[in-house]
Amino acid sequence: MSGLNLQFSADRCHCLVGVNGVGKTSFLLSLTRKGAIRRSDGSWQPAMYLAPRELISSESMTVAQYAALFQPSPALGYWGLERVARTRVQSLSLGEKTRLCLSVAQSIDPGVLLLDEPSIGLDVESQNLLTQFLADRISNGRVTIVSTHDLAAFDMDRCRILYMHRHEGKVGISEADGDILNGVANFEFDGEAPARIEGSAAKIARMLLERQTARFR
Repeated sequence: MSGLNLQFSADRCHCLVGVNGVGKTSFLLSLTRKGAIRRSDGSWQPAMYLAPRELISSESMTVAQYAALFQPSPALGYWGLERVARTRVQSLSLGEKTRLCLSVAQSIDPGVLLLDEPSIGLDVESQNLLTQFLADRISNGRVTIVSTHDLAAFDMDRCRILYMHRHEGKVGISEADGDILNGVANFEFDGEAPARIEGSAAKIARMLLERQTARFR
């Protein structure tokens, strides 16, 4: 992947979508260098990367002990984790690990946050908490970039879709012409005529994924 010139503002949530194996996680990791992301002026902004499915800790560490590693301490109760405070982190369900990661991100409140599939394993109530968490970050002027397959939690007004796709062996990223406004997005794809897609941000992203999947058939 080369020739990309993407900028990430703090006034919306940047959602990276694409089929499995296209390189979303690798792209997120490539944005960081020693835990930082480059600003437009060439300086470096500290960034936090979280992937719930990759959450690791010592075999005996409990949720409460893990939370105590961070200051300020994560709000376990807000994320419904008080009842598992004495449970070993490695014994948590995937949804519980996701909520633990989100509680840490909420407490640290980094200026730049990269979330790799932050809705994985979440029930409806927890997805609503995630939506509010992302909205709060936008309101507070924080940059948030996520990769996801489940767009229910990201179907909000200030959602920018970055569509990672593969064409003739090359991986690229397409985005709407401007931001998605009034439920209409105009995309240009390599080797294809421009496409006009209408619907909510989540619907537009689902249609893009269907388009990519069809290419592999």
